[in-house]
Amino acid sequence: MDLDNFKRIANDNCRTQIEIENMMRNALNKKKPEFADIALEALNKKYPGWDDQSTRRGGSKPTTANFMDDKRSFPSGKSAYIWMVEKFINKFPELFSEINWETIFVSKGVKRLYFARSPEKVFFSSPHLAKDTNNFTRLKNGWYANLNLSNDQKFEILCRIAAVKKFKFDIDWGWLVLP
Repeated sequence: MDLDNFKRIANDNCRTQIEIENMMRNALNKKKPEFADIALEALNKKYPGWDDQSTRRGGSKPTTANFMDDKRSFPSGKSAYIWMVEKFINKFPELFSEINWETIFVSKGVKRLYFARSPEKVFFSSPHLAKDTNNFTRLKNGWYANLNLSNDQKFEILCRIAAVKKFKFDIDWGWLVLP
């Protein structure tokens, strides 16, 4: 691969931080520092602070959520997600009262459910997860929500709910801001 093609790929807007980091590591492993420099430049341009070790720690990430005219800040993505789900339930209660294709589209994952009437049903293929209350919460409508999810998965679920109801929302996870 030539340098121009590598640069085009590294600067492609579809490339994630992890993909570009892998490109840089691969270039270094193959003793091609000029390619690694291009990847490093793309990382610094697209993901400022990507190599700051203090941002790589685990734990809660402050999150801002906006539902219609109600904007709130939360200490974690988990609490923002719960708040947003509750807001959707208040606005569209039929999603959880009328079991149909919409409910299944919103609530079913591959090996777990995102929402169910009991923790055991949420974690049907991993029943040991239902024993840890950190993995789920009981919603005001009596259903249980799976919290053993990445922010990407939480975002996908919120998008599913919004898509079913053709509803717009925005949320700032600290890594993604929606208009």
